[in-house]
Amino acid sequence: SIQEYVSLLVEMETRLLQARIGAARARTLVGHSYASLTAVDDVEEMRAVVRVEVSSSNEFTLVREEEEGEEKTKEEKGLRKRKGGEEKGDDNKEEKEDDEEEEKPKRKVRPAAPPSFRPYGILEPGCAKETRKEAAKAAELAIAAATVRAKIIDCERQTKQLLANVEKPELETIFKMLVV
Repeated sequence: SIQEYVSLLVEMETRLLQARIGAARARTLVGHSYASLTAVDDVEEMRAVVRVEVSSSNEFTLVREEEEGEEKTKEEKGLRKRKGGEEKGDDNKEEKEDDEEEEKPKRKVRPAAPPSFRPYGILEPGCAKETRKEAAKAAELAIAAATVRAKIIDCERQTKQLLANVEKPELETIFKMLVV
């Protein structure tokens, strides 16, 4: 578990280093004056694109703000009833509508919208796009490392509780068994 945690941290540092190098490369290609926050309007109104949620079992997850918005709109839409009175044969119409709905192909999922924060402009260099990908992967690794770290801390806490409950003579015999 500790080895997994350390390997996640090493990989995260590698990704962050690649992201910093990519950002520096993009600034050099575009020019330092164009790649600054002063060119971005409404810097104060910028908000986070992702959020970290912690479950009751100390598992960390990244939640994209766009996904939450989509879930809310799906819940709000629900099923709608058609206007008009019921006539004879409405049951048959409903069955036909159900059959038609099943035959229709499902809508294709739209690809994720490009990020709204573009300090390099609309036509950003390829290295800036790679930097975004590396930073996203680093964030996911940080979340995984945080989950592993929480598990390590929980195990350590449980071990301390068990050791506090064990009497001293029993503890000495356990250590002797470990040495042999």
